[in-house]
Amino acid sequence: MRAYAKRDAVDHPDPNAVFSYKRGPNGEIIPDEEADGEREALDKEDAFKMWKWEMEMRFVRGYDQDFDYADVDLNEEYDDRKEQERDIEEAYYAEQEPRFEREDGQEPQGETGVQDY
Repeated sequence: MRAYAKRDAVDHPDPNAVFSYKRGPNGEIIPDEEADGEREALDKEDAFKMWKWEMEMRFVRGYDQDFDYADVDLNEEYDDRKEQERDIEEAYYAEQEPRFEREDGQEPQGETGVQDY
């Protein structure tokens, strides 16, 4: 993690962060082993996976200061129209009462066409 990011992590601790830091006895920024718990030594691949996950979570939570979330949130091109239409359709059918209609407008008599097994 870069120095400015570590400094920011010390100044503004995030309880959801994978890594946490504290000031050492000489003012240096060091990993907070107590907060992080006992952690086994990671190989480069596992450390990269943890870093990538942390960056993805930071983005998803809206903490990426280099990204303008308003451009996405306010842009209708990114809306999922099919899902919105499906939700509207499901709400419409949920409100409907089942009924049988004949072409002549009369109530059905006798067999309704529903098979009972």
